[in-house]
Amino acid sequence: MFVKHSTTFNAIDNLRRFGMTRSRAGARHEEMHFENGPFIDIDSSAIQKSLEMHASECIPGFSQRIEMLCSLCVKNGIAPVFMTQPAFIGEGIDSATGADRGRLQLEKQQGNGKMYWEILELYKHAMIEKARECGAFTIDLAHLLPKNSEYFYDIGHFSNQGSLRVAEIVGAELLPRISGKMSGGNAGLVAAP
Repeated sequence: MFVKHSTTFNAIDNLRRFGMTRSRAGARHEEMHFENGPFIDIDSSAIQKSLEMHASECIPGFSQRIEMLCSLCVKNGIAPVFMTQPAFIGEGIDSATGADRGRLQLEKQQGNGKMYWEILELYKHAMIEKARECGAFTIDLAHLLPKNSEYFYDIGHFSNQGSLRVAEIVGAELLPRISGKMSGGNAGLVAAP
């Protein structure tokens, strides 16, 4: 009984479980210094092979899950909103640090920023296509948020400044739709039939 009702004990237990999960997964959740690398070059044929594997083995199941989410939302009168995943990785040089985002090696991975961005793009396009088919609204946050180390503290997590910028972008995309819905107009978020 004590465990169920003790906020302090539950907070400590959650921290303990979080630490165990991180240590098992080898996950790091800390600020990266992009300019320090490490950097790696990946042969274009290796990138193509990885893209083909994802396209044939992973994307079909991912697309089915997006379709199921849309159907479930529509069935229950929920207007789904999808957002693409921004990331610091991809081709180009970071203007703040001078780091080559495309050559940045991802921890414990045999790939670099260019390769993993191209893989993310496969998933992004699949999601946008399925969302469009079911009439769901999509925010292409991966395109709208600039790839700048000021917005990320690692390859996929936002800094405080990045979080503010994401909020501005999402707000600008959603508010006109929400206000249309609230005022009774037809510009709001409407679930597809």
